[in-house]
This record gives sequence, C-alpha cells and structure tokens, in this order.
Amino acid sequence: MTDTWEKFAASLAGSLDVDGGLDPEWRESFAEIPRHLFVPEFWDAGTNTWTTNDADTDWWMAQIYADASLITQVRSSGPAESGARRATSSSSMPGIMAWMLQAIGVTAGQTVLEIGTGTGYNAGLLSHRLGEHAVTSIDIDPDLVSAARQRLSSIGYAPVLAAGDGAAGYPDSGPYDAILATAAIDHIPPAWIDQLKPGGRIVADLRGEFSGAMTILRKTGSDSVEGRCNDFDAAFMPMRSDVRYPLRHGAATPLVMNRRNPQRGTTHTDVRHISTSAALRFTAELQLGATRAELFTTADEIVLSAADESWATARLVADSDGSRAIQQGGPRRVWDSIEAAFSTWHGAGRPSLGAFGVTATTEKGDQRVWLHAPSSSISWPLPI
Repeated sequence: MTDTWEKFAASLAGSLDVDGGLDPEWRESFAEIPRHLFVPEFWDAGTNTWTTNDADTDWWMAQIYADASLITQVRSSGPAESGARRATSSSSMPGIMAWMLQAIGVTAGQTVLEIGTGTGYNAGLLSHRLGEHAVTSIDIDPDLVSAARQRLSSIGYAPVLAAGDGAAGYPDSGPYDAILATAAIDHIPPAWIDQLKPGGRIVADLRGEFSGAMTILRKTGSDSVEGRCNDFDAAFMPMRSDVRYPLRHGAATPLVMNRRNPQRGTTHTDVRHISTSAALRFTAELQLGATRAELFTTADEIVLSAADESWATARLVADSDGSRAIQQGGPRRVWDSIEAAFSTWHGAGRPSLGAFGVTATTEKGDQRVWLHAPSSSISWPLPI
C-alpha cells in the first residue's frame, strides 16, 4: 500500500520552491490539488504504449507527482490514422505551470481565462487559489472538457468549462484580469485583447513550426497589448483549428525534399549555433515568416524543409578554409533567409530570447515582434 498522495504532492510543491521564489499560495495549491485524479493514464512515447494506474503504488505516484510533462492524448497527423502519431494534450510540467501562474500576477478577486483545459489539473490549481467563480477554461476537444469537468467536480470545483475555438476566447465570462494559454500561438488572437481588462496580462508561448518563446504581455490600450519574451525554457503543443488532428492547421501534408538539381554554395557562418541558441532559432523562425517548415540537425548537417518544397542543408563541419558546404532547392532560396537570421542575430550582439518583444493590436496585420525596443528598426510581422 502506497503512502498517501498528499506526501507526494507536498514533495512536488517543495521541489517547485527550492529557491523560495514560489508564492506561498501557489505552493499550497500544488500541495493540495491531487494531480493523480487528473491523470489516470499517460502515454509513453518511448514504447508507444499507455501506462495505466492499476493500483496506487509508490511507483505510480512518483511518476504522477514528478516535475514532468505527462502526455494524455495522441492523434494521427493525417487522415485515417495514416500520419505519424503526435501528442495533442498533456498534463504540463508542474514547474512550467508554476512559472506561468506566477507570471499572470493574479490575486484574490481577479479572474482568469485558461486556453487549453486539457486534463483540468491547472484549472484545479487556479480554482484552489482564486475560487471556482474566478476561473474559465476552454478547449477545442469536447471529450477533454467533459472529463475535466468530472474530475474537478470530484474534488468540489465547478469553474466555467467550455468546448470551442481557443482563439475566440470566451466573452461570456469576460473581461479577464489575465489570460493564460497552455497551447502555443503564432500571433495574439484579437479576441484575447478585447476580452482583457485594462492592465491585464497574457502569458503564452509564441511559437512557429520549430521555435518560439514564452511571452508576457500587458494590455496597454483599448485594442493593444505589449510586452517581452522571456528566457524561461518551455514549449507547448500548438493551438489547433481541427480537433481531429494534432497540427495547428489540421491534417498534415508531407514535407517533400526533392534534392535533384540543387543550388550549391558555401557559407562561413558557424551553423552549429542554431543547435545551441534558442534565440537564433527564434530569429530564423521569424525570418522565414508564416511558413510551415521543419528545421533539425542530423549528425552531419542542418536541414530545413518547407511546405512549398523549398529546402536547404548546411554541413556542420567546416572545410580547411573555414567554409561549410550548403545546398538548397525548390521555389525559394530558403537558406538565404537562414543566413539573414544569422546576420541579424550576430549583428545585434547575439541577444537572448529576453531581448525580443511583441506589440499587437486587434487590427489585422498590426502585430509584430521587435528586438530590444518597440521603436527598433529590427522587427518581423506576425503571424510567425
């Protein structure tokens, strides 16, 4: 027979507060909300199998109350299970949730809209701290919402839960003092700005296809928000437009790399930096614009593959003269965009993610990411 779950929850809460920086009331919430009730099973990506709680063993409780993300739903990325299986919902890493909960800066008497209900665990943490009446949560998947409602009810909470498009927010309970998104966004949905109180905060992962940054925004005008990215290391699954598929724009179409007749060249840029610098990858994502693409590193090269069949590769190891071989093909010279990102990042002094910021309004086309200051001449339009 296992020790009581409270022992494991208390240990988790303590691990989230090792430096004493966690608000005592959030620490209390992590200690008193039973995560195991929200995660009856989780997906092991290594074995492609579900791990289920057959008994409340110490091993099971240790898995659930670890500071780790637990995948709780997977979907095929293509029709009729033909695509790769990808995670579509999880119980987020508690350390990330603790950071976000503190970042929204809410106190008793204030209201929160959560985008991405998932298991309902975070809605439970919010309800414990603020009261169920102050919490609204929305998810695109009605089944997840239904299960979360039952789990929350079992511990005595009934916040407003709704199934729908997260980008539309939930105006019926607004306006809100804060909006917290546990799904990544490629721009700031105008509805969120409209539903935020003056001075209210949005905390979200601003992310393209292969890179992003946690971002904290404050409402600065009736139709605008502004704020900075953060160096905190976190990443979320994309906010989806179709409940059936895991990708942000619905079903996947294969990214094709036709390497025939490549354009060959060389670069003296140390391309290895793209594997080690989150800020450089973010700059590259911004430079490519709203392009569905994959950027990854093999043992030998950096590889970029875009949805329009443009592609590029760059060798990791330099030749004796310090140059590295590059190849690219397709309708666009996408390596040129990556090279421009290197130039911008190096020219700006190799800034961290915290040097980037966002200004966004509700007007279409009036959202951008800037470097160092809102008045900067270096900026990129959203969506990412």
